[in-house]
Amino acid sequence: MFLVLSVYLDESYQDHKLMCVGGWLCEDTRWDKITSQWQMRIDYESRKSQRAGLPSISRYKASDLESFHGEFEGWNPERKKLLTKKLIDILGRRSSRDRLRKPIGIACGLKIPNIPDALVNREQIFKTNWGSYRLCMIQNLITLANTMAAAYPEDHVAVIYDRGPFGGAAQSAFESFKKTSRRPKAESVVTMAPMGGEHCIALQPADMLAFEGRKLVGSDKRDPQYFRRSLQRVIGNGLMIRVREITKEALDSILRARREAPLPPDDWQSWLSSK
Repeated sequence: MFLVLSVYLDESYQDHKLMCVGGWLCEDTRWDKITSQWQMRIDYESRKSQRAGLPSISRYKASDLESFHGEFEGWNPERKKLLTKKLIDILGRRSSRDRLRKPIGIACGLKIPNIPDALVNREQIFKTNWGSYRLCMIQNLITLANTMAAAYPEDHVAVIYDRGPFGGAAQSAFESFKKTSRRPKAESVVTMAPMGGEHCIALQPADMLAFEGRKLVGSDKRDPQYFRRSLQRVIGNGLMIRVREITKEALDSILRARREAPLPPDDWQSWLSSK
């Protein structure tokens, strides 16, 4: 028998400053339980808001919750902290002895100003959110293959990403990874497809990790104590999270490799002209 696994990825970024792509890997039977419990909590919070005369809540959105914007208008820090804790508890709701049945967090971010100007002179794409997303996605696919080799050596995984302006970047990253990766178990990553965050509940935990990963990359601090206290506690209970940054030194190495590589697809030009 083999397991069916999926990883759900979302992005969080600040224009021309920071990009992070992150999400969670888990077997599909476990995803069913997580998404059911997650939606129950969102529904509870929506009813609570309606009773208080506040906007109803359709989904978790990390940036809106952080700023008390949109559907989270009128909230206070105590309620925000409690919701975050409850949602993280849902992700980590297994015994420490059943570690591999918990989701495994994967995220990668970078500081866009660190991208070498010499690379930008050849390809404008690399100074854009589109190009930064692509670089982060490639690293996540490498991390995913390594994780599959270590934790699920006999199984395969499907990658689901949030449908939006970076669809071409995601597919370009996947094609590059499949053609060039020599990582163990690269073949275990079998497919990549978009889904809408408004319909796919599993993309909401991905939004949470991408947001936290972006804050971590932007803070210049790597110690787990800089995650939310509740997230740190779940990590201590056995929830594995791998947050990586593509450093300036790594970007310089990419510059050297890209001098011999073909130009990217036309999709990024369409994306750039629409901004």
